[in-house]
Amino acid sequence: MKNTLFKTLSLVVALTSSVAFAQNLVTNPGFESSFNSWTRSGTTTMMTNNKHSGSKAVRLGTAQSSVTQNIMIKLKVGNTYKFSAWAKIGSMA
Repeated sequence: MKNTLFKTLSLVVALTSSVAFAQNLVTNPGFESSFNSWTRSGTTTMMTNNKHSGSKAVRLGTAQSSVTQNIMIKLKVGNTYKFSAWAKIGSMA
């Protein structure tokens, strides 16, 4: 019997600047507005279970699947930034 591996990746992403107020530079970090502000490739679906906080999570179906967001224009030379994320990887037979 062939087993199929499913990977579920739930992301809550934060990139904050330590200058002045800690502000999340990622737009729609918890996917609450679906895939708005995110570029996706491969098999990506929105889920309402297996979430960390809020009401949604993203499921990446294969190793080639991804969700990305370019925030380089928001970064400033000389500033210090903190990156954090939450992910859950699981498999089902």
